[in-house]
Amino acid sequence: MKKFQYLFSSFLLFFSIAKGQDGLIRQYQFNQLSFNPAFAGENGIFSVKTLLGQQFNGTLRFNQVNQVLAIDGQLFNQGGLAFQAYRSNLGNVLSRGLLTSYSKGFDLGELLIKGGINGGLMITNIVTNAVNMQVAPFAGMGFLASYKGVFAGVSKPMLIYSKNVIDKKPAFIQLGYIYSPQSSLLNFNVNSIFYTYSNKNNIDFNAKAWYNQRVGLGVSVRNDKIYNYFEKNLSVVPSIEYKLYKTVHVGISYDKNEIRDIGATNPTLENDLNFRGVFQLFFRYTSNPEQGESKFYNKF
Repeated sequence: MKKFQYLFSSFLLFFSIAKGQDGLIRQYQFNQLSFNPAFAGENGIFSVKTLLGQQFNGTLRFNQVNQVLAIDGQLFNQGGLAFQAYRSNLGNVLSRGLLTSYSKGFDLGELLIKGGINGGLMITNIVTNAVNMQVAPFAGMGFLASYKGVFAGVSKPMLIYSKNVIDKKPAFIQLGYIYSPQSSLLNFNVNSIFYTYSNKNNIDFNAKAWYNQRVGLGVSVRNDKIYNYFEKNLSVVPSIEYKLYKTVHVGISYDKNEIRDIGATNPTLENDLNFRGVFQLFFRYTSNPEQGESKFYNKF
């Protein structure tokens, strides 16, 4: 309990100082919790994740574009509890999010069924008018099912939300397959994610392979047409992870798609903003290297 209290205090501090230009949902390559609360408890017995987005602007000093913190732990009988925080700045709208997720799983023979709920607050304001701040609550839910390596998920992180929520989250459908025999040095995960927003449809294809649970190589091909702040409708996000110790993972990904300034009418001004591709740096600490009751531990 003291460990949770200490980390939760650090979590609140992180939430108050983090800043960036990309939100929670976009960075799911290292954090499945970002779009489905049913993944709570699936990161091992207890884990802490941090994500740091950086943009190279041609100098030795990188632009910090997003930060995410996720604390995830298992409860009794396949239950899970997670906390997340992030800050996003797209165009001239600044949004910060703080949310809690709870999940509960059931085994029906070889079939696993999990349900999850989440709730939190989003704080938004116009960058040019920092006094005009809106605090908006939201709540959502999600489901997971897994049978002999095949898995599916349905989620809506913002099923209920205040009218003051600017950065709304779409509904997600995920379908995939995990190959992970106990005696094999190689295992992999392939999945697709379908989501809709503002009458537009998106589908992403994701794959990740692990060698000896030590080195992970991943790639995500994403259709970004539901977003109005990216230069291109299609992007490829490669990633690599490495286990430094039994309890520590590090990783990096790169999203080449550039962010454009929606409000800029002067092309010179838009170029000066240097909204380039994002390097996503990932760090995960797991207090106990055992997976506990998790069925998806080290599978994504």
